[in-house]
Amino acid sequence: MTRVPLSLIDPPSPILRHFREDTVGFQELVTQIKDAGGCLQAPPARPRLSGRFQLVDGYRRFRAHKIANLDEMTLNIIEMTDSEYLRNQMLCNAMHEDTDWIDYARHLDRLRRLEDEEMSLDKLAEVCGRSTTWVRKILQLNNLLRPVADMVKRGEITIGNAKSLARLPRSLQPNLIDGAKLLNTRQFDIEVTHALVDYREQMVKGKYQDMPFEGRQLAGYDNMKKKFLKFENH
Repeated sequence: MTRVPLSLIDPPSPILRHFREDTVGFQELVTQIKDAGGCLQAPPARPRLSGRFQLVDGYRRFRAHKIANLDEMTLNIIEMTDSEYLRNQMLCNAMHEDTDWIDYARHLDRLRRLEDEEMSLDKLAEVCGRSTTWVRKILQLNNLLRPVADMVKRGEITIGNAKSLARLPRSLQPNLIDGAKLLNTRQFDIEVTHALVDYREQMVKGKYQDMPFEGRQLAGYDNMKKKFLKFENH
């Protein structure tokens, strides 16, 4: 562990967690850090050629140190490549409720493509410390239309409903935005499943010539239909 002047510490890039400094929780963190003379858990950081240090995680603690008028912060300094840096960011931010999941999905896809061979879902799950199903649903957020993704970032659509909406082809997403804003996750998932089943039926009838889902996703439509009918019968 190394004490480093705050003036030599740079925030994570990208910043994947967003928080407000006027909340009670953040002000309590400032008080705790001020009373202790620093945070008890040193955040990881990597050294830069310029002599500076870049945080992997811990931006909230970094801001609290500044507001507490402390001059230094204890860091856990680790040498890492750009790929290793992004891997560590994905791991650190996979468990936080205040993670920006839209940006997280974009950079998780970027990590997948940084390797010489595209990483499998299983490998990404290992990196994030989560299941392959979780990783697949997060990556699928990249299928959201930009205006819809912006609504998620503003908190107008919950992340649960965003994951359901991302299952739809982009051409259908505008039709379900109102439902995404108003319905709870279970209700909206039924709406999406209904739309997907209808879309598949229309595709089979020849009204749609293309389908922006990979083959393994197409194979799930029968299960989606069964799921929908199960909910309808209860």
